[in-house]
Amino acid sequence: MSVQLNEEELLRTPEEVDSQDEMDQDGENNDENVSEQYFKKFDKIAGKILAQTATIPITCDNELGKFMRTDDAKRDTVMQAVQEQSAVVKEVIKAALSEIRELGRPLIEADVAEVLQQARLKRAISLKKHFDRHKVLKQAIQDACKTLRCTTKDMNVRIAEIMSALEDKEQKLTELRSLLNQKLLQVEHLRQQVEDMGHSGKAQEAARPDAITEGISLRDLDAIRPEILRDYAERRIRERARNTTIVGHRWGLRK
Repeated sequence: MSVQLNEEELLRTPEEVDSQDEMDQDGENNDENVSEQYFKKFDKIAGKILAQTATIPITCDNELGKFMRTDDAKRDTVMQAVQEQSAVVKEVIKAALSEIRELGRPLIEADVAEVLQQARLKRAISLKKHFDRHKVLKQAIQDACKTLRCTTKDMNVRIAEIMSALEDKEQKLTELRSLLNQKLLQVEHLRQQVEDMGHSGKAQEAARPDAITEGISLRDLDAIRPEILRDYAERRIRERARNTTIVGHRWGLRK
């Protein structure tokens, strides 16, 4: 049976073939945000290439018509082989174009690119530095969690607890410092009283043996522990008050 191209097929233009074959392209791009302009241009060029493959059988049939009759069996055999081979070549070209088309797809999604742009990470070196800082920060957090004996999720709670405890200790330390200052003032006051008593009754103190002050001058009082000075001063004050009371009582009896 003769394999012939009818008049409609012979009169088809490459543009019409282009329009039909573009619908057969695999892997259409559904993401309008990813290199839309690139894919449109590529599909247009691919359609033109496929359209040219459709002209091969037409050109071959026209050339054979110059030397062979329409009902020539050899002509039919040649045209059948040309059409079959043209179909195979067309499929090979479509597959190759599909693979090439995918090479133009960005390696990252448009949303990722937008996030990087918002973060002002437009260069590879900036992104690398960002990841390096993130790695260091992550390691620091892991070390802190290990020290605090908590998970990353509970880290904020644990830190809040520690800060609260530190505030309590700071308050306690402030109170202790205030108390210490008060005691130091008391000790200084007692030391001054002891020094005053030493000036007023130096001869009397020199005549009385005392386990604390024996052989010690007033200049050496600063070397004595404050609690010893305090006990000594309190005892001396009590003795002085008692002596004053006794003298006063005797003076009253004489009257």
